[in-house]
Amino acid sequence: MNRRRRPEWSLGRLLATVTGGGGRSATGTAAGLIGRDLATTHLAAKRRHRLFPVALIGVLLGALGLAALRVDGIRQRYALAAAMREEKDLLEERARLTAEVRSLRDPARLTRLANRREFERPERIIELERPPVSAGARP
Repeated sequence: MNRRRRPEWSLGRLLATVTGGGGRSATGTAAGLIGRDLATTHLAAKRRHRLFPVALIGVLLGALGLAALRVDGIRQRYALAAAMREEKDLLEERARLTAEVRSLRDPARLTRLANRREFERPERIIELERPPVSAGARP
């Protein structure tokens, strides 16, 4: 059961690759290999080995870019949540201040304060005219 692994290169495979066929011919012998460039037989494998690190670096850079985008998105969501929380607090404060201003301007409250300080109704009201506004002067 213990099979011996055949080497990836053998003289028969090398001859078949160089001669272009599996059969033996006059040029398919060892003498026919003289002057041939045998380095071209493994160029495709060498190219694959050179392209693997480049592809790996490309994939890693893509993954890092995707991670950076996700981190930036999370950071923006936290900033948006903080801004929404601040807006909610400001709206609550605005509602509270509006209610306070309305209670301070309430005519019943102003009448009570005037009676408590013994203010009287004015006997006469003098209306003053506004001076005319000139073109160059500020009001």
